[in-house]
Amino acid sequence: MKLLFTLLLLTLTTVCLFADEPDFRQYEEGKLSWGDFTSVADTNMDSTSKFKPYIYFKTEKAERNDTTFSVIKAKNLIFRNKVYVPLEERSDELLRYYQIIFDIKETYRREIQDTINVRNGFKELQIEFIRIDAISDSIINEFKSEYKINENIATLEKWEGQYRKELLKTHLPLLPNVITTKGGRSIDVGARYGFYLGETKEIIEQQYGYSLGFTYFTGNLFFYVRIGSVLGKVKKTFEYGERWTPGMNLSLTEFDLSVGYPLFDNSTHKLTPFLGWGVHEITAKGDKPAFDDLSTTSHSFITGLSYDLILNESFNLAPSYMSSDTKSHTQNILNIRLSLTNLNHSFFKGNSIMLSLGYSIFSRAFTAE
Repeated sequence: MKLLFTLLLLTLTTVCLFADEPDFRQYEEGKLSWGDFTSVADTNMDSTSKFKPYIYFKTEKAERNDTTFSVIKAKNLIFRNKVYVPLEERSDELLRYYQIIFDIKETYRREIQDTINVRNGFKELQIEFIRIDAISDSIINEFKSEYKINENIATLEKWEGQYRKELLKTHLPLLPNVITTKGGRSIDVGARYGFYLGETKEIIEQQYGYSLGFTYFTGNLFFYVRIGSVLGKVKKTFEYGERWTPGMNLSLTEFDLSVGYPLFDNSTHKLTPFLGWGVHEITAKGDKPAFDDLSTTSHSFITGLSYDLILNESFNLAPSYMSSDTKSHTQNILNIRLSLTNLNHSFFKGNSIMLSLGYSIFSRAFTAE
């Protein structure tokens, strides 16, 4: 219960601190100067400390090459309107004293950032934050105590030298290295249009429709599951159970299971020939009860090419408040798919050529290090 209360308090404190966007000064802005301090006392100030750095989290976007990363960044800062030092007390030695405190907090801020980059869950991230931040406060108190006893330049030089080395050693990039797995999946939606060859061309007039599917990727193989439907009309009278007359509306549906092997696959383009098994169904949409549920089905091989243009790629490295399983790697893809199916209906034969233009969201797991 105590831990849960602490985590809740930490979250609420962060929200309250930055709700009004106060005047804060980040460590990345360089060495401290007296311009970062106020000489006007505030009755709401903490009387026990004139200088206190804070670490907090902020979600932001970062770009590397053509990839977008969603990250949580740890920031180290002070509030300019809270660090009060009277003009008569200001000296170079005191400014060095405050800079060492800022450097110590920054050293542990970078350790926290390293923790953020490899942690999956927000809860475990908060636990690590509390632990590391408490260590930084302990070290700062140790430095303050030692300086209070000695109050000399030698003490400042000792701690400056130690944390200058620590900061050089602990400099970490915001974005970790990521290693993607060899498997993934996507959901695919789009529009399709097709035409027929052979006897079918003389009998059926085909129009536009839709396509829906899923793709599974493992190793060097792509497994496709697709279903698509288009409207059509009868062009020439034929007999199948009933008389199908010109102008009659039809629904033409194809379902296929296929496997593909990419000819090339890079960060922008992917071209994959595929081969599989398809089902082609023609259903009558006449205005007579006799035509209700009247349909004919053909089973045959399907082959074709699938081309993917990767529009953008993103990695989510930011743990969520609500879930521990939030890391994801996503590609947004423009997909063009051309397929050929051999039709073998009882009353005519031919080929169906389908061209689909769709949008795919492809995702797979990854590890960060």
